[in-house]
Amino acid sequence: MDKTSYTEAGGVAGTLGYIAPECFLAGKATQQSDVYSFGVLLLEIVCGLRPGTVIDEFYCLVNWVRFLHREGRILDAVEERLGDEYVVEEAKKVLVLACSHPIASERPKTQAIVQLISGL
Repeated sequence: MDKTSYTEAGGVAGTLGYIAPECFLAGKATQQSDVYSFGVLLLEIVCGLRPGTVIDEFYCLVNWVRFLHREGRILDAVEERLGDEYVVEEAKKVLVLACSHPIASERPKTQAIVQLISGL
């Protein structure tokens, strides 16, 4: 029988695309994996795309945004329908934050995320 979710396969609860890569190895969620999932949610909002969207050669939204960030083109990830109706610096901050660093220990702490989003 094919398994359609990670939970059915005996892993942590969650929807593919939002689950941090380390959860597949450790089999459990952590505070850092929650930060990853929240970052994916932010990307989904800012980019207007689902986490599992295949874009060019990238099999998920997170990898595409990471690529754009490395290329210095992170604003290319902003939802096109926004046009110029957003604050560029705020979009950059959210997208960089939401890139959901692949190394769990390199992800920001929850308090830092709250401060960034609330503008403190």
